[in-house]
Amino acid sequence: MRTQLLAPILVATAGLLALGAIQTGNALSATTDAERARVLAGTATATVSLVHEVERELGETAALRQRGGTSGRQLVDAQRQRVDEAVARYRSASGDARRAAPDLGRSLDGVDEHLVQLDEARVAALGSATADPTYVALVESLLTVADALPAQVRDPELANRAREVAAVAAQEHLASLERDLLRTVFVRGELAEGELVRLGRLRGAAEQRQAEFSRIAGADATAAYTRLLAGSDVSTARRMRDSALNADREPAALGTDGDAWFVAQSGTIRRYNLLGRELSDDLDRRSAALAADARQRALVTGG
Repeated sequence: MRTQLLAPILVATAGLLALGAIQTGNALSATTDAERARVLAGTATATVSLVHEVERELGETAALRQRGGTSGRQLVDAQRQRVDEAVARYRSASGDARRAAPDLGRSLDGVDEHLVQLDEARVAALGSATADPTYVALVESLLTVADALPAQVRDPELANRAREVAAVAAQEHLASLERDLLRTVFVRGELAEGELVRLGRLRGAAEQRQAEFSRIAGADATAAYTRLLAGSDVSTARRMRDSALNADREPAALGTDGDAWFVAQSGTIRRYNLLGRELSDDLDRRSAALAADARQRALVTGG
């Protein structure tokens, strides 16, 4: 009689234990995925932050050269300090990302190869523009990482938000390249061979990344884009750039003041940076909330 009573209880208990183990395992797996997403989101934020700081260093360095290499050196030194701090944050985040997503190894290696050249480029950049391509190559390697990160995030919403961040960072970079190119053109007062083609390519690439952002952006990101990219500096810079693109029909357009263009386009770049920071902060908050929620579910399920 005792065995007949205990047998169904034992069978039911064993079944409940097996089901509980499976559910707890699934919850722990979800926690691991969420933590991985949090790490990769943090890497995305550190990556685009470094993009912005390196762009600013290049801009300040170029401006110092145009002023003769003396006036404003403290601005360059202060910006280099900010870059060094951003590099430290990036190295910490990328180390975590390398462990969380080994497939990112090649892209991360590309950034490391360019980072070791930064000190040498800084010395050369004070005297001439020959080192500027080193800065550009570093930024483009960082953008490669930013573009590769979303594919490693399994949560669809987080992956899409990471793509938004990467698209905005790319637009900021292209706007910086436009700023430096057209400042030289406006100061000179004429286009050198190949510069109009290069300007057209930069514009085409920027429009492509803008279209990509518009295609993937959620309602909040679209609203932030509309709010932050609406300003007199943006419209002024756009008008100056479009005039330069039509310089073959309107040669007087190249008489634009180079400093006025630099100020207007720098305002545009600052707005891209503000947008990128807002989207990055949102990505970090969302990924942290997802990880915390997954940990809570795992504890409840295990209990």
